[in-house]
Amino acid sequence: MRLRRTVVMLAAAVSVSFAIPSAISTAYAASATPTAATSAAVGTAPNTAQIPAIQFRDCSGQTTTWVDLDMLTASGLQDWCFGYTGTWLFNVPNNNVTFFCSGNNIGYYYYTRNGVMQPAAHFGPGYNVTFASNDRMKSLTITGWQGTYRCRS
Repeated sequence: MRLRRTVVMLAAAVSVSFAIPSAISTAYAASATPTAATSAAVGTAPNTAQIPAIQFRDCSGQTTTWVDLDMLTASGLQDWCFGYTGTWLFNVPNNNVTFFCSGNNIGYYYYTRNGVMQPAAHFGPGYNVTFASNDRMKSLTITGWQGTYRCRS
């Protein structure tokens, strides 16, 4: 099962990497690694793609320095965390974002409202926002981190 997940993740990353502008694919910098108290299984969120080395994990009920997104998906409300640096691309039709907490991260994200792409939203440590019911996350880019701000899931 683990080998299958790794192969699927690599195939998804390779398939999207050819269609992504070089400005996004080169948006890497240092980022905080999870502490032992906040680390959990890292994997691929459903209906998403990634550009390494950004990572995903389920973070329900945790306190973390990672970016914390509450997403309403086809399978219900999910609490997803993203760490390290890079860009994560979301499958827009299935990922309604309800809440965003930046943790101690720095970067930017794009989202659609009523199907219309919104300007890039930049964030730094301690940034929190509640979204409208028709907002869908398009992409998340983490470029670095600073401080120790934490999100509570």
